[in-house]
Amino acid sequence: MKIALFGGTGHIGSLVLQQALAQGHKVTALVRSRAKIDAHTATTAHIVVGSIENQTAVRYALEGAESVIVTLAAGHEVLANFDKSALPILNIHGPRRIVSMVGAAVRMSGDPKTIGLSLMSAAMRLVPGGLLRDAEGHADRLNSFDLDWTLVRAANFSDVPPTGNIKVHLTDEMPVDASISRADLAAFILETAVSGSFVRQAPMVCNG
Repeated sequence: MKIALFGGTGHIGSLVLQQALAQGHKVTALVRSRAKIDAHTATTAHIVVGSIENQTAVRYALEGAESVIVTLAAGHEVLANFDKSALPILNIHGPRRIVSMVGAAVRMSGDPKTIGLSLMSAAMRLVPGGLLRDAEGHADRLNSFDLDWTLVRAANFSDVPPTGNIKVHLTDEMPVDASISRADLAAFILETAVSGSFVRQAPMVCNG
């Protein structure tokens, strides 16, 4: 599959990039600096150097893609800037499929009403840079476009080796102290993008 990746030099995005290439997918990654890409990846992926604020660079990165993966870190209007550049292009020219990662503190319609999740969201609102506000706005904007989006809401990251045991919460409560291996999260994001599962849903994911 031809995948456009945004956030490919981050902790999760770099793992998505490695796994996608290992599986034989063709990946175009928009990055601010080629220096953050290792030599092997630079020769096997199509690297576009540019900013998410630059709609020309974003459009170039999206050309020919069948699916889009976004692992950008929320906050400081990073996701807002991505949405401003990318969503109008996707809405008109495609691809329709986009899988984006945010934290589990983002609340969605149909979520269980629990004290734990409410406290998590309240705590995240105190994080500098408007992290939660940026992620919530991204969720709202995705939902407003006629796209086949999936919003992957991740538990706390851990650096343990991948387990392959991933639990998905759609309508039930995910424990506040749940965590997920970065490698497992990357694998879930990639599989979701390729398989087309969880369309217009926002699964919360953790290790089981």
